[in-house]
Amino acid sequence: MNNIEYKENIIFTAFNYIAWFVLGNLYFLAANVLFIGYNIIFGIDMSSNISILGFITLIPMGPALTALCASMGKIIREKDINITSYYIKAYKTNFKQSLQLWCAELVILFISYINLNLSVKEGILSEFAILFIAICVFTVIIGTIAFPIISRFNFTTIDVVKIAFIYSIKRIHVTIINIIALLIGFFFIYMLPITVFLCLNSLICFVIMFNNKNIITEIEKELASNQQ
Repeated sequence: MNNIEYKENIIFTAFNYIAWFVLGNLYFLAANVLFIGYNIIFGIDMSSNISILGFITLIPMGPALTALCASMGKIIREKDINITSYYIKAYKTNFKQSLQLWCAELVILFISYINLNLSVKEGILSEFAILFIAICVFTVIIGTIAFPIISRFNFTTIDVVKIAFIYSIKRIHVTIINIIALLIGFFFIYMLPITVFLCLNSLICFVIMFNNKNIITEIEKELASNQQ
């Protein structure tokens, strides 16, 4: 392969990735049109209580997030994807389970958030506030491993949570990188909302799926050995 062909191949690959990230992000946003509409109309102020309606509009995000993780995982594994058909298929296949887990996490986060706000307003910055913060962080940590597992395997929801909990401790470095990726992503979304309409959500999921790659591989090997 000469230099011209090599450069053309790099450019072609780069355009493919950009197209996949942009399209995946657009499908993710389309699935969360209720939350986007709520955000446009009412806005979100984390310093004050987010309404129940705001959390209700977040419900569709679970299946959309799992489908995006599944799509990014396929890109990582095979370096190729029909993003439209694969996203839709993953969305339908994992809809029920991802919705169940996501709703459970939303309820935990909502209750913890309300109680944390009450503690702050009443000046009770004690073990209660620390407890609610810890619950929120732990719930998010479990999600960063659980949804990639759902996107790849057919386990019961209880088993998914158990496996995610074990690996969140067993692979603490993966947990830390997942949280850092989320924090950086949320920072850019909050500071530069226009980036949401490009490919930021896809990039966040891509980083998390790439970071969880060894976990997914280890689970696959364990399943294969159990079937022998």
